[in-house]
Amino acid sequence: LDADNICVKDPTYLFDDVIYKEYGCLFWKDFWRTSKDNPIWNIINNNDYHEQEQESGQILVNKKRNWKELNLCLYFNINSQIYYKLLHGDKDTFKFAWSALKSKYFMVEKHPGICGFFDKHGEFIGNTIVQFDTQDQILFLHRNLIKWDVTLLHEKNWQYIKTFNSIGRESIHDLKYRPLDGCYSLNIEGDVNTQLFTETLNDLEKICLSLLKRLRNENFYRDFMTHCHFRDKRFYNNVEFN
Repeated sequence: LDADNICVKDPTYLFDDVIYKEYGCLFWKDFWRTSKDNPIWNIINNNDYHEQEQESGQILVNKKRNWKELNLCLYFNINSQIYYKLLHGDKDTFKFAWSALKSKYFMVEKHPGICGFFDKHGEFIGNTIVQFDTQDQILFLHRNLIKWDVTLLHEKNWQYIKTFNSIGRESIHDLKYRPLDGCYSLNIEGDVNTQLFTETLNDLEKICLSLLKRLRNENFYRDFMTHCHFRDKRFYNNVEFN
């Protein structure tokens, strides 16, 4: 589970999910597909071009049953200077490790949604990937486009949730860079449903902001930010460490 990923409820019931027990692993979809021209398909001797990319803000893996696959995934990441040029970081290395070994995995069927707000121009600013369990219930909010460390305590970034109404859908994904606030935003269009965040998840954002405020008042957070300041200043001045 990524550090910027919020569970909307205790996720441990997934260990008893019949699909997880059958496959020994659960993966979640991203919005995109890997191009069939990508050399990774030849490397792993597989051509499942139709499969969605993997969004690995959360994974569920039985390590005992999938030790071989995890070691190949580790190999991909140790050799990141090669494989990160083909893939978007580590996220798809899990799926491709399983595919290379012809091992079964289960990708949660419901496509991810997006959570965000409408700006003053009426444009939807999506900042958080919404992921579901195998029963199509919201379980994870992966806040990957506006991280918690740059969130202001008065900001309400979770105002609406947009989700697809069907699995086999035609859709448009629009990823944009916003130079005014230095962030990216994502919108989904097509056969989508838009609902108020509070109608589904009540005061969850308020609770998160309260926890964030408490965290920032801790001494260790002050020390950590001081460390980051001096670290970034050194790299900014192109200091090389041998």
